[in-house]
Amino acid sequence: MVTKILVIGEELKDQLTQYMVVERVEVAKLESIGGVQFDKEVGVIILDASVVPLVSETFQRLREQVKVPLLAVVSTYEEAKLALELGCEEIVVKPFNLEELKLRVHKVLGLVGSVRLVVGDIVIDLYSRQVRMGGEEIHLTRLEFDLLVYLAKNAGRVVGYDELLEKVWGYNYDEGNYDLVKTCIKRLRKKIEDKTCKRRYIVAVRGVGYRIEL
Repeated sequence: MVTKILVIGEELKDQLTQYMVVERVEVAKLESIGGVQFDKEVGVIILDASVVPLVSETFQRLREQVKVPLLAVVSTYEEAKLALELGCEEIVVKPFNLEELKLRVHKVLGLVGSVRLVVGDIVIDLYSRQVRMGGEEIHLTRLEFDLLVYLAKNAGRVVGYDELLEKVWGYNYDEGNYDLVKTCIKRLRKKIEDKTCKRRYIVAVRGVGYRIEL
């Protein structure tokens, strides 16, 4: 699945389109916040502070439309501080190297070693051990958190019961203890796949294990 980057700022969009042409990333042109629409393929929004006003009303409107990480490209460190206060997850200060911007995008998308994993609407902060979905914190137990992180790090592939027992629980359990995994998965699903959730994140592969969908 292609992860889409929404860029607010035509000049910035043109730079990224040329530089990331070989990436599995689609850069979509958005000339104003009014053009932002919800898209399940969107993984991050990059905004040019020279185009997007750094005011709370603007960012509140943006958050209401698309609840994904924001990366702001700013001109001064005063703007950087303000953007962080307004809720941007990453900041790049002009003049910047396109390689730096690409690495920061990859970090937000969870494509490189980072303290944050993003799967759909779920944002997992490995440092603070917090999980947010649609901007709201989801409270998980230690095992639920560790299980979600391991599945997220291996998103797209089937993770077997034995592997989960070894990597998450940390012990060599016999086959009868597969119920431990199933019970924890059931609790986790209730928290991230409630009635308001429009998608199923964790897919069971009968007799094998589980896969988390990107």
